[in-house]
Amino acid sequence: MDVNQVRRHFPVFEQLPDLIYLDSAATCLKPQAVLQAVNQYYSQPANVFRGIYQLSEQATQAYESARQTVAQFLGGEAKEIVWTHNTTASINLVSYAWQNQIQPGDEILVTAMEHHANLIPWQQLAARRQAKLILWPVTDQGTLDLEKLAQLISPRTKLLAVTHVSNVLGTVNPVADICQQSKQLNPDIKVLVDGAQAVPHLQVDVNQLGCDWYVFSGHKLFGPTGTGVLWSHPEVQPEMQVVFTGGEMIKQVSFDRSTFLDYPYKFEPGTPHIAGVIGLAQAVTWLQNWSASDRHQYQRQLLEYAYQALSAIPQVKLVGPQNTNLRAGVLAFVVDQVHPHDLAQWLDSHYQIAIRAGHHCAMPLHRQVLNLPATARVSLQFYNTTQEIDTLVAGIQSAIKHFSL
Repeated sequence: MDVNQVRRHFPVFEQLPDLIYLDSAATCLKPQAVLQAVNQYYSQPANVFRGIYQLSEQATQAYESARQTVAQFLGGEAKEIVWTHNTTASINLVSYAWQNQIQPGDEILVTAMEHHANLIPWQQLAARRQAKLILWPVTDQGTLDLEKLAQLISPRTKLLAVTHVSNVLGTVNPVADICQQSKQLNPDIKVLVDGAQAVPHLQVDVNQLGCDWYVFSGHKLFGPTGTGVLWSHPEVQPEMQVVFTGGEMIKQVSFDRSTFLDYPYKFEPGTPHIAGVIGLAQAVTWLQNWSASDRHQYQRQLLEYAYQALSAIPQVKLVGPQNTNLRAGVLAFVVDQVHPHDLAQWLDSHYQIAIRAGHHCAMPLHRQVLNLPATARVSLQFYNTTQEIDTLVAGIQSAIKHFSL
């Protein structure tokens, strides 16, 4: 992988040549191709679907072509894709659109490593429907124990919500095995997978995974912010009721009743984020211009290099699996006698290194599982280099020296 060639696609490295960006789990940097696609739309803007003129028809074609591009990227079909604002919006949409399937006393199973976006909506759904929220614990190794599924899933379990890749532990969960075992234990169970941290690092095929919903955010996949994807299996679509109503998602409207379009359009009322959707499709196209095997191999080598480099610092304690084959792109850690917030500020002000510090929208995981108030988090992409990791190590070592005085 020629990482220097990759970096030339990102204007930020010309604008900020000393920047070391290690926060891609929060949001990826954007390649020039995506910026051009967004600017191209806004230079000749028009609304989609409504206009019977060339500009509008071009916008509609680009918008629907983007749906096809993203669907193929996931191994699905265009008619299975709903555009949302982000992963959080996608999960909330499912929690309301599908809520009538949950009855009092039913159970919703979530893992202890979930981002708030894949926990709080299910807490709220359980409260609305008088259901029970069941927790799937995390092992001391930062993984999920599949043997516990038989104890956790009952005939009343209606939904399992699981992240594909943990945004704190970096753990890659065996989603295909989880889906298969869950449905063997309870054929009626539905599985929603949070793929926000997975799609930038893994080859995802929703049909091979066997889940019912798969969601992710465009901005973590080199695309614009404010774009999200909700893929739904055709069998679960009829169970999803309209949540938001208004323009464009209707068939007929009278003063006393309305009828709605079919999936996916009935879940896309109003003017959408047209430029964002077009930009996301361009991000997928740009990403596919690079060899997937070369990219994945380089990301794995970089992750291994970073893990070994951080592990070699005596004051650093990494959380999550020690086996990097069970990880993808995320390294969270604590440093003895250095608060994560102090470390992040030190690295930024002295080394122009951008990392994340805090609970990373996973407060229960930090406080109730890891017994930590916060961690520092390094997240990698294939525009990062081993030289940047070396600078990170030097920065951490200087912070340890400074804060131990």
